[in-house]
Formats: sequence, C-alpha cells, structure tokens
Amino acid sequence: TANQANRAKPNSMITAISDHVSSGGTLATAMEETQGFQNRLIGLVHLGESANQLQVVSTSISEMLTVEMRNSQQIRQALIYPTILLLMSVLVILMLVFFLAPTLVPVFRTAGVTPPTLLNALDQLSLFMTRQWPLFLASIGLVIFAIIAFRKQVKSASSKILASLPGFKRFLIARETLNFMQTLHLMLESGATITGALGTAASTAASARWKKGIEDVRVRVEAGEAFSKALSESGLPDPTSLAFVEAGEESDQLAEMLRQAARQLDDQTRSQLDQALRLITPALTLLIGVTIGLLIFTTIGAILDLNDLAT
Repeated sequence: TANQANRAKPNSMITAISDHVSSGGTLATAMEETQGFQNRLIGLVHLGESANQLQVVSTSISEMLTVEMRNSQQIRQALIYPTILLLMSVLVILMLVFFLAPTLVPVFRTAGVTPPTLLNALDQLSLFMTRQWPLFLASIGLVIFAIIAFRKQVKSASSKILASLPGFKRFLIARETLNFMQTLHLMLESGATITGALGTAASTAASARWKKGIEDVRVRVEAGEAFSKALSESGLPDPTSLAFVEAGEESDQLAEMLRQAARQLDDQTRSQLDQALRLITPALTLLIGVTIGLLIFTTIGAILDLNDLAT
C-alpha cells in the first residue's frame, strides 16, 4: 500500500546509513549518499564529526528542526478553517455555473432582456467548460505543469504575497533572521570559520534577498571587514539581533551570543506568528464571504428581475 511504501523509504535510508557507518564511513558521507537530507544538515554533521562534537551538534539540529516543524504545523492548523471555507465557496460557484446560470439566462433572453453581466459571464463559463472540456482540461494541466516547472518562481511570488498580508511581513523577517542566527550558531559551535558559516547560511536562506545579502556579507568578511559592520550595512537583521552580533564579536563569544539571539527570536516569531494567524483567518473569511455574497446578491437580483417581468 501507499502507507507501507512511505514507511519503507525512511527505513531503507536508515538501513543504508547504518550499513555505510558500520563499514567505516562517516555519518555525513552516508547522509549525502542517500540524497534525502538538506545540505545544511549534512554540513553541520560533517563539522560535528570533525570537531568530535557530534552529540552536541545533533542536539542543536534537533532543536532547530523542532522549531521549524512547530511553526509549519501551526500555520497548517490555522489554515484548516479558511481552506474548508474556500472549498465550500468553490462548490457554490460550481452550482451557480452549471445549474443556476444556464437556467436563468435563457429566461432573460426569451423575455428580450439583457441578463446581468455577472450572470451572463457565469453562463459563458458554463458553455466553455461543457462544450470545450478537452481544452478546459488541457488548460488546467498546463497550469499545473507550469506551477511544477516554475515552482521556485511560484514559491518566491507566494512569499511576496504572504509578506503583503497583515502581520506576516514582520513574521517572515523574524523567521529569516532566526534561521540565519541558528545556522551561524550551529556552524561556529561545530568549528566552522565565519566565512564558511556565512556560505552555508547563504545557501540555506529561503528568500533571494537574504541569499544575496548574506553572500555579500561573506565576501566583505573574507576581504577583511568586521562581520558586525558588514552585517549592519547589509540591512538584513533587526537592530536587536545586530546588537547581539556586535556584543559577541567584541567579547569574542560570537557563537554564544548568536545562540541567545536565536532564543529571543524564537520567542518573537512565536508571538508574531500567533498575531499573523489571528489576522489572516478573518481576513480570508471576509474576502471569500464578500466574493460569494456578491455572486448570491447578483443571483437574487436576477430572480427578482424575472419576477418583475412575469408580473
């Protein structure tokens, strides 16, 4: 079955990793060969093995992934109600397109009256979907193919849309900063150089802006510029996170200060995510409600117009 196949895949990966390590290979190499792990995790495990701190690094990775999973689950749970509402709205629209519009529009035309614009548009859509269904299905397939083929661009556009929603912009900035601070902390704690840590952070950044910004910081640090100065002029982190970096660089305890900054950002992202989700749910509900309300209002108006014609 599908469930058995899904369980078999991670089991086979674990078996392959175990066999590789048992034969004398490193854990990082085994993870890389299975091609089922993120590059940042492989790099962190490699550094942990090199510095003989694999247990510490593994614990830190577990904490980082737990935070990311918790945030993702929180977002999915908050979107359950709007998703159900959206599906119900689609069903209402389909009923209007396939049943109500084709019934009302001919009555208007028989009476010599122009149907309402929206009702006429729904009727035309119904005709297209029923008479040109091969073209309609091909169009849907083309859209799905385009989404898959250009998924990176779609993801980038989706992030921009989310960033424009109430409360989400601050959350996305805080999340990017949190991921940056966590990655730097783990890399430096595992024995990586600051330029190596920045390289890993750039490769794992979610947005193009952060990728470019972190890479620019890495180049400037590699050229001899102070990390805090280059980071400050990049405009990426918030002032509070930047203060942690400056304090860590001055006291030669950068890894520890990055850990403290990550903890504070974790609390901050939790609060901002809660606020964003409390705003987005009613916002989506209002948007969908207004759309469906407009369709229903137009339909009721058309029925009343027919009643006037009959009398």
